[in-house]
Amino acid sequence: MHRRIITASTTRAEDGRSVTSFLASTGGEARDGHVVKQSGWDLEDYRRNPVILWAHDGSLPPIGRAIRAEVGPDGLEIDVEWDEGSE
Repeated sequence: MHRRIITASTTRAEDGRSVTSFLASTGGEARDGHVVKQSGWDLEDYRRNPVILWAHDGSLPPIGRAIRAEVGPDGLEIDVEWDEGSE
């Protein structure tokens, strides 16, 4: 079994918004054995509707939106603004 430590940092803006920055994908092997080639990300369509879903479940409302999604040196980096105004 492969284990990874993923770090994240959360900030709260003066207007109360909560934003978390973290590494969403790496080139390492996933639990299912798949490897995502990080240089292959095409984010054009995603940026038109950058929703963050709970457990990738499209039947539930989004829990936030990506305000930044970029491929960095370690993989896919995103900043998520969480929806804290609804259940």
